[in-house]
Amino acid sequence: MHFANNEFADSATDGKGPEWKGLSPAGKALVQQAVKLGIVIDQSHASDAVFDDLIAMMPVPFVLSHSSARAIHNHPRNLDDTRLRALAKAGGVIQVNAYGGYLIDAPKSDARSEAEGVLMQQIGGRWDTLDMQQGAALAQGLERIDQSYPQRRATLEDFFAHLEHLLAVAGPEHVGIGLDWDGGGGLADLRDVSQLPKITAWLLRKGYTEQQIAGIWGGNLLRVMRQAQDYAARQGG
Repeated sequence: MHFANNEFADSATDGKGPEWKGLSPAGKALVQQAVKLGIVIDQSHASDAVFDDLIAMMPVPFVLSHSSARAIHNHPRNLDDTRLRALAKAGGVIQVNAYGGYLIDAPKSDARSEAEGVLMQQIGGRWDTLDMQQGAALAQGLERIDQSYPQRRATLEDFFAHLEHLLAVAGPEHVGIGLDWDGGGGLADLRDVSQLPKITAWLLRKGYTEQQIAGIWGGNLLRVMRQAQDYAARQGG
């Protein structure tokens, strides 16, 4: 369900609209099997109705590995406040994304869209099936396109607006970082791991403790993984 509905569930971004109104029967069976095996479910890219199905049926928390706040930018890949609170109540984690299209409204010009289409034809792949060599060619090509058809890029300030909202609504025990760098993510002023301390410095300035920051940087996700695996072990999975 990366960009389109599949046999298991509806996507958040399929232009045809919902097919299953959440999880399909096969999707529900798949989730039940994943729970039995101690596998963590990731709801990012799935629809709101899928989220609601997971809340209703899962005995353990799940995650959104790279999503942001719909209250800050109204995009179907982001989560609204009501569901943020439900996620926190269920013990889950949402990891804020660094993909600009999910952080800000930055529409593409027709010329840029056409240039991106030509680039993908030259690479010989699709956005969701690129290998490492194609991904490197895509990054180089997009840099050339940026020079010819500049587009507003999301910044750390935009990223922090989403992060601050998620922390305020869900709480620091239910928030993480999921930058999506291998899927097109990246900010104008956050391009590689050498700049990640900027996020930690911001969290410290906001008054979060070292323990809370450690949770945001992975501890919260590890806790959900342990809960999934412990539950499966208790059930004999």
